[in-house]
Amino acid sequence: MSRLRLARPVLAALALILASTPAAALELSGVLIYSADGAGERVGGAWHTASGLRAGPLALMLLNPPAVRTFDFLNDRRGEVDLTLPPGTHFLTLLLQAEDSSYPSHLVVNLYFNRDKRSPGISLLVPHQRGFTHARLNPAFATQSLYLEDVGNAADLAFDGGLLQARAGAAFYFHTSGYTPQWMPGDFYRLDRVGAREIEPDGEWDTALVVELHVGPSPRRPPVRWQSPPPAAAAPRYVPPLLLERGTPAMLPAARPTLVLPTPRTTSTAATWPTAAPTVSPPPTVSPLATALTPAPTAPTAISANTPAPTAPTAISASPPPPTAPTATIGANSPPSTPSESGGRG
Repeated sequence: MSRLRLARPVLAALALILASTPAAALELSGVLIYSADGAGERVGGAWHTASGLRAGPLALMLLNPPAVRTFDFLNDRRGEVDLTLPPGTHFLTLLLQAEDSSYPSHLVVNLYFNRDKRSPGISLLVPHQRGFTHARLNPAFATQSLYLEDVGNAADLAFDGGLLQARAGAAFYFHTSGYTPQWMPGDFYRLDRVGAREIEPDGEWDTALVVELHVGPSPRRPPVRWQSPPPAAAAPRYVPPLLLERGTPAMLPAARPTLVLPTPRTTSTAATWPTAAPTVSPPPTVSPLATALTPAPTAPTAISANTPAPTAPTAISASPPPPTAPTATIGANSPPSTPSESGGRG
């Protein structure tokens, strides 16, 4: 009994978590088909995956031509469907009983997802012509819910469920009697599995509609919750040695943690270009005459006790000595003098 009491809160918490977590797969909750014109306005009968007399029955199964005559329908006893669509490509095959006298030229296909049976998630307008890619978005401003209530048309070619997205691909329909411009697999020839009022054979050939759905990751992502960083570890408390010797408890405030910032790197990865060589000023030029007149430096002489005392400089008189007349000395090596041209000849 005690274990059961402990398990109830755990199960309740798990249920709450699963309810708040986005679904990992889409759910197809219903399909409505009605006859329309080229503008998407309803002009004829309707068929839906539900019960009631306002519309005919609509049987749903996955495309499997070899077993199309024996494949079990996905409808429950009331005609409702609840199909899980995991990621991948799915081909939905829908069987209905259309009147041969007023065979529809266009069909509107409404798909309802995630238990929302009022507003369709995807609304297609499919023409009855040869080809697989003629389906387009339903251009009408209004459409109908699964139970034939008039609602606004806010559907698109894709339905986004938060984590997964379903996008419509190829869509086409044909009469299984064989008189149809559309291509038809041979396994669908003269198929009778759905009647006008219930999902039972009634002796009339059925109409088959095939819709391709691509289920994949949603381009939207759930918001990322911000998480605060873990608290930093507290620095050890500093207790003076005096208090430790006395044995008093360390009732001191904790020392403030020191914030150490990383030192930015100064190394640059950019290429360094060589710089110019430093300029050297040339030595001052000295004339040869100044060099000859400059006395060579002499080593200082040591002064000893026997060195005589320097003598006083002699005074130089102010009057210079008289000049002396130059004397010419004629020697054997002197060249003979020539008479000047101005003296003439005798």
